[in-house]
Amino acid sequence: MNEKQTGIVGEPVVDETSTDIGSARASLVHQIGNRPSREELVNQNILKDTHVAPALQMVEQELIKAQIADALAKGVQRRSSKADLEARNLIKEGNVAPALAAAAVELKEAKVQDALKKGIRDRPKVDELVQQNILKDLNVAPALMAAASELELALVMDQLNKQLGQQARNSGVANETDNDGA
Repeated sequence: MNEKQTGIVGEPVVDETSTDIGSARASLVHQIGNRPSREELVNQNILKDTHVAPALQMVEQELIKAQIADALAKGVQRRSSKADLEARNLIKEGNVAPALAAAAVELKEAKVQDALKKGIRDRPKVDELVQQNILKDLNVAPALMAAASELELALVMDQLNKQLGQQARNSGVANETDNDGA
C-alpha cells in the first residue's frame, strides 16, 4: 500500500509503508513545535481555564450549571408580580402589547396636551372674569385686595342701611298722615 492516509485537519500525514522513522520523527517534532499554547487553546475555548483535574472538569461544569439554575429559580421566585409592578408604576396598566406600549403612552400624552391647549385657547379673558365677579379688579395690588373687598362690603352695607332708614322714615311719615286724617 503506497497510499497516504489523512486524518482530521491538522493531523500529520503518515506514509505507513515508509520505514523511515527519522522523517516521521522530524515531522512530529515540527508539529509539536508549532502546536498552540495552553493559553491560546483556552482563548479559543478548546480547553477550560480551570485548576481542577481533567477527570473532574466535567463534574465541575455540571455543578456550575446547577448553581446557575438554582440562582435563576430563586430570582424568579423573588420577582415582583405584574400587579405589584403596576402598583409601583414601573409598568403601565392595560392590555396593550409591550411593543405598542410606548406608542400608547405617547398617544395618551398627546391627547392630554391637546385637551390642555383647547382649554387654554377657550378660557375666558380677564375682563370677562372681572365682570362676572370671579376675579377682583386688577387695578388693586394683590396685598390690598382683601382690604379693598372688606371696604366694598362695608360701603354696600352702609348704602343698604341708609336706604332702609329712609324707607322707615318715609313709612313713618305715611303712617302719621294716615293717623292725622282719621
